[in-house]
Amino acid sequence: MEPIGKFKISKHSPREKTVYPIIRLPQSYEHIIGETAHILKTEHNGKPVFIISLNDDFDIPENVVQQLDQSALISRIERIESELGITQETASETSKYSSSPGRIRTTVFGSKGRKD
Repeated sequence: MEPIGKFKISKHSPREKTVYPIIRLPQSYEHIIGETAHILKTEHNGKPVFIISLNDDFDIPENVVQQLDQSALISRIERIESELGITQETASETSKYSSSPGRIRTTVFGSKGRKD
């Protein structure tokens, strides 16, 4: 193995309440941008060790990488439900006036302000 450097793990927050750890490689590895990386996690002296392979034949079990953020999902459902509640109230208020005429009757006045 060849060491390539020491890097601080950064934080990436694409959405509220969603955080991903990010590790940047040196610019000299820009040629691997877009490649698929297979990542394994093991332990050494009680600390995690990550192994990254760009080999397509690297056989590791497929796991779901992205986790669902339940709090974001719940808040979105609550927001949608509240919007639907407002829509339903508006529709029920409109139905109260359904017995009124379909159009408002107005009187047309001539140029001098009198009925023609």
